[in-house]
Amino acid sequence: MQVKDVNNLSAILTSNIDESEKVYKNNEVILRKARFIYQYSEFDSYFDKK
Repeated sequence: MQVKDVNNLSAILTSNIDESEKVYKNNEVILRKARFIYQYSEFDSYFDKK
């Protein structure tokens, strides 16, 4: 994602606070899952190398 896209996205989100609150919370959950999956795959590949 380009910086331009992020700025555009934040402009869209702040135009509707209630909506952005929901989206923000949703993104938090998605990020948490993504981080977990990433860490898990790192962990997995660590053992593959052995």
